[in-house]
Amino acid sequence: MFETGFQGSVQVLAEQLVVLNEDVILKYPSGILINKGVSEKKEVRLKKNSKVLGAVVVYDQDKSAHKIIKIDKKAEVVGDVFCSGKIQLTGKIIGTVYTSSFYLKTEASTYDNYIMNGMIDRKNLPNDFVRIPLFQHNHNRLYGAIKPM
Repeated sequence: MFETGFQGSVQVLAEQLVVLNEDVILKYPSGILINKGVSEKKEVRLKKNSKVLGAVVVYDQDKSAHKIIKIDKKAEVVGDVFCSGKIQLTGKIIGTVYTSSFYLKTEASTYDNYIMNGMIDRKNLPNDFVRIPLFQHNHNRLYGAIKPM
């Protein structure tokens, strides 16, 4: 867990949970990776006004594991976001997103494949930004771009 107001460049390797409290800035080139491990729940949460300049990856081949990235309102990722589970996006991503699905959880219900007030902007990623090699060994997987309705 990153305490409110923390700023710095970090590389985080975790097995279960990473939380960026409000007003946390992980400067470029930072990265968060939750990969494998014994925990059935893997989650990254960016709270209000937090920012990651780099990559956020939650990956596990175990189909029963719950894999989640939550990007709260006014939180932002500049870079690559990959989740082999679900992403709840009410904040902003400047870069590329790869996920199995989106979801929205409200007080009343949970909705699959919804983004409410969230934004994905892949065109404004800085030209000198170094991308992570996500798919160098996954040539058999098919990914596609979502299009706005």
